[in-house]
Amino acid sequence: MKKNLIGRLMNLDTDSLKKSISFVYYFTRQHIGSIVFYTVMSLTGVFTGLLSSLISKNLVDIITGQEKGELLKYFILTIVVALVNMAIAQVTNYFSLRISLTVSTSIKSEIFGRMIDSKWEKLSKYHSGDILARLNNDTENISSGVLSFIPAVITNIVRFVGALGMVLWYDWTFAIFALLGIPFSIVISRKMTRKMQNNSLASSKKNSDIYGFTQETFSNIGFIKAFDLLRLYAARFKESLQEFNRMKIDYNNMTIASSIIISLAGLLVSYSSYGWGIYRVWSGFISYGTMTMFLSLSGTLTGSVNSLGSSFSQAISLDTSARRILEIIDMDKDDFSDDPKTLKMLPDMRKDDFTVHFENASFHYEGSDDYIFKDVSLEMEKGKAYACVGPSGEGKTTFIRCLLSLVRLSEGKAYVSCDGKELPLSASTRKFFSIVPQKSTMFSGSVRENLQAADPQASDEEMIEALKCACAWDFVSERGGLDSEVLEGGNGFSSGQIQRIAIARAILRKAPILVLDEATSALDLATEEKVIANIMRDKESRLTVVTTHRPGILKYCDKTYDFRKSMGDSNIPLEFTMLL
Repeated sequence: MKKNLIGRLMNLDTDSLKKSISFVYYFTRQHIGSIVFYTVMSLTGVFTGLLSSLISKNLVDIITGQEKGELLKYFILTIVVALVNMAIAQVTNYFSLRISLTVSTSIKSEIFGRMIDSKWEKLSKYHSGDILARLNNDTENISSGVLSFIPAVITNIVRFVGALGMVLWYDWTFAIFALLGIPFSIVISRKMTRKMQNNSLASSKKNSDIYGFTQETFSNIGFIKAFDLLRLYAARFKESLQEFNRMKIDYNNMTIASSIIISLAGLLVSYSSYGWGIYRVWSGFISYGTMTMFLSLSGTLTGSVNSLGSSFSQAISLDTSARRILEIIDMDKDDFSDDPKTLKMLPDMRKDDFTVHFENASFHYEGSDDYIFKDVSLEMEKGKAYACVGPSGEGKTTFIRCLLSLVRLSEGKAYVSCDGKELPLSASTRKFFSIVPQKSTMFSGSVRENLQAADPQASDEEMIEALKCACAWDFVSERGGLDSEVLEGGNGFSSGQIQRIAIARAILRKAPILVLDEATSALDLATEEKVIANIMRDKESRLTVVTTHRPGILKYCDKTYDFRKSMGDSNIPLEFTMLL
């Protein structure tokens, strides 16, 4: 694969590097003002540093009698420069936290938004702990890199050029010794870059694995305790940390090895410059002050080169983080291009009849040739309830995912028709739906906040009415009402209570299409009968789709669809059969 100049210097593939640079540049352009601020402050420090070297030269020459001048004046200038440097440092510190937090918030928010816009089918292949690690660690690395990388590179280049210019101005022979360390820095950086990049990728992946393991452990802590697995999981966590530590130590060893070589090269440059300076002073070519300045500038030149070499390490880290984030946000995105049409059709669906159509619809998951369902054609009309039944794993939930456009049909088409207008099912048409998923979701906060996820403008009366409809108000009111606390995952509520709050939330949304995916599986039969009766009492205002294993629900449904790969014995009316 071809490599450009940067790719050859860093020993990286150009295509990957270009994508990473483009990604980082996108955010750099958004925060150019902050970057300019940091760069200007850093450059001011560079100029005062070079000025300090020049003032020190004059002071030494005055003291040694090799130059006549005003000792007091240069002494005062030394103090002034020191005060300026201190002021620059304090101003930078004052603004740096505010700027870094603003930039970090902006970048993290945008990356978070672009991550969750990715298609569900793609995103669900990643562990949530891995995504969390990328969002926290890699995004933070990008944020800090955007603010520091470019100012650091510019500052070190200017520092190098300024110091080299002063050396050439006073005695060009010193430049030869001062530049001796550059080839060493370039060679070492190039040799170590590929190894450091591979190690960085591996350690980032391991860190994601640790995030995932930790999250799963605490999400399932009840199960782990019940099965007496505490010591096993503690041992696994320690083992993962030890492996991660070994990777970090390997990376540190590489850094130390390169640092030793570069430091030895620096010592060689420093002592060579020192020896050459003594000779030039002894020969009468330069003054003591000039030699002192050259020694100082020699360290500046070597330090600038080493710092630029360190920028390669930061570039590797930025490249690693950019690649890991791009892996997520480059996935196919949900299509919301029909939002205007959806918003226009939504009021019509609430007051007029509409129909959901599936025509010759087939679906199989990506990477598999086995169809979940094939050549299905059906129509579901407003004012009716439809039941989807069948054994577990036969496609009921997948059918619901197709309804919600969480996955796209492999073949055929699905659309909504209302008043002679047709709109294909997409991410935009999710506005038509309200769902109680198979695994009911509760967010930490309060009952009110969980309900307002469906309708942020809902009044207390509307929320209480929805809870009553779902037979949930009795236990919610006993806990303190709408503002009663909900812990992570609904801890403290029973599975049946969580389902009823989820049902209330779906009712509160008042969507034209209500989907109940095993929504009463955790309820006793008597409570289920009440909840379903309450929901179906108003079924004329919506289209209702139910997936269930409970035969008692079927009496409320107008049609029943049997999701089975084989017919078997069944007295359920069959509207279509899933044939593979």
